[in-house]
Amino acid sequence: MHVLVTGGTGYVGVHTVAELLRAGHTVRLLLRSPQKLRPALLPLRLRPRDVETAPGDATDAEAVRAAARGCDAAVHAAAVYSFSPGEAQRIRETNVRATQVVLEEALGAGCDPVVYVSSTMALLPEERGGRLAADSPPYAGPHPPGEYVVSKAESERVARGLQEAGAPIACTYPGAVYGPHDPSLGDNVRRLIWTLRGLFPLAAPGQLWLSDVRDVAALHLALLSPGQGPRRYVAPGHSLSMREQARLLASLTGRRLPTLELPESVLLPSARLLTALQRPLRVQYPTDPEGAWACTRSPVVDARPAEEELGVSARPLEETFADTVQWLFAQGLISRRQAGRLAGPERRPPRKLSVARGRA
Repeated sequence: MHVLVTGGTGYVGVHTVAELLRAGHTVRLLLRSPQKLRPALLPLRLRPRDVETAPGDATDAEAVRAAARGCDAAVHAAAVYSFSPGEAQRIRETNVRATQVVLEEALGAGCDPVVYVSSTMALLPEERGGRLAADSPPYAGPHPPGEYVVSKAESERVARGLQEAGAPIACTYPGAVYGPHDPSLGDNVRRLIWTLRGLFPLAAPGQLWLSDVRDVAALHLALLSPGQGPRRYVAPGHSLSMREQARLLASLTGRRLPTLELPESVLLPSARLLTALQRPLRVQYPTDPEGAWACTRSPVVDARPAEEELGVSARPLEETFADTVQWLFAQGLISRRQAGRLAGPERRPPRKLSVARGRA
């Protein structure tokens, strides 16, 4: 199939592109920032010439229409993923508008299926510990301390409105995404870096759904079959608390990574204060009220249909985190000491040989 991909230089997008190309599909990227293409593709052993490109932004209907022309299917992965208050305006201006534009233009071009990359954040239950599954309604509770969750819930309503009219849209719901090669160093990976540096000992109560980016890409590939109509799948993953994440990292690296789990009544005000202090200092400390709030929801997630119907299952968390840490070390983003055992044996430079000089 000839597949249009938006957000193809982002974390989920570029891994999806790699999966599609390995399966023999051809890919056209809607490209807003051409300078990001080569750095995103090369680490996955892809070259810019392996994909077609079409210039434009996902919020520009005319550009998306031109890019979708002649494509058989589409994957809409473009979105602003951030819990940072500094990104609030960009989130409001981008996520919902881009979803509406891309889905409608891809459908108008005859794409079947159109895969929409949503998020488990879009389906958070209003009550703590509630059920989260592909048939869960979009979040409609009190406004969280940020814009991302609301933007994804509103985008989800756009997608479901089109699904209710029979459009062949397949929605996927990744959790917090980890795994090697994040071209943009998003919130999750940056938080992991700070944790490994021993500078992020705070933990929110509750659990999050974690997905390996490669499993998410495999889910998108599995959905590229025409004639299946509207579908929805939670991406495979695991429920894990922040304290459990730190323990897993400590076990894998062989290091001590103590954590302090704060009650919600202390955590959220502390997160707001730390966020406010960052603005004048221009520091990006990975604490934010919205992310902490989302963790406290602790939904019970059901991702069984992805495995039972599509054969896509979650790889072990140990593999996900080990591969992520090893990639961070290889990129020079953490030190050998911070990577611990996952850095592997230190390679010493070869010993210089002493050669006796004489006359021939």
